Amino acid sequence: MSDTCDPIIAKHGDVMFTTGIGPAESIERWVKSIALVSGQKVDWHYSFGRAHVLAVGDMARVKQAIRETIGEHDAIWREDYKTYLKRYPDGSCPFRPKWWTSRDETMYGDKR
Repeated sequence: MSDTCDPIIAKHGDVMFTTGIGPAESIERWVKSIALVSGQKVDWHYSFGRAHVLAVGDMARVKQAIRETIGEHDAIWREDYKTYLKRYPDGSCPFRPKWWTSRDETMYGDKR
């Protein structure tokens, strides 16, 4: 991964997750974790103030890797929240992908 999204992933990848966390170095580290855990091609790019995580390959493995690494995402979110206290309303929770379910929260919520 580099300063630009892998062109193959950018052209053919499915968006797996759109999130508002930052900074870029932290997102890069987390996305590399997803790629390592899933064994799939995963990259990301910023667009309209959000980080879009894209992947090609076995999407079930990528989703599982996101579930397994969501704690890292949430740690970045909490640090971002502390830095910009007025950025998120009180009681808000970290971003979740559209495919995330309450069952995921039950199974993986203890990793936050």
